[in-house]
Amino acid sequence: MSDGMRRELVYLSSHATNRYFIPNWGNYYNDDERMEYFLSHVCSPEWNDKQDAGRSIAEAVAEAKSLHPEFSDAIECYYGHFAESLGGPIEKNVQRLKDYKAQGFRLYGLTNWPAETFHYALERFDFLSLLDGI
Repeated sequence: MSDGMRRELVYLSSHATNRYFIPNWGNYYNDDERMEYFLSHVCSPEWNDKQDAGRSIAEAVAEAKSLHPEFSDAIECYYGHFAESLGGPIEKNVQRLKDYKAQGFRLYGLTNWPAETFHYALERFDFLSLLDGI
């Protein structure tokens, strides 16, 4: 840029799973109380944080199934249908990224997505191609 200013922005992303977008959970999907228990005690935020920190999905699933064998099918489904759990882009944020890119900003992404599932985001969300680095 001719004004000598650095023009860089960082886009923050999260992979929070929307429980109501996950199909094929059988009786878990149709029972809100059981699903809330599952998401707060079995595949809980604390459990998920370990994948964000680098633990493999295989290790996470094995641990959860050993601790909660009665939820084995739902645990398998949690990552087995991960791509289907993703919501859509937030269009006003995508438009902001496009606007900043058009103004010459370099755009970078910062995310806590586990490496094993991030490819789903890259395949689904074209706007990520606007980023100069992730």
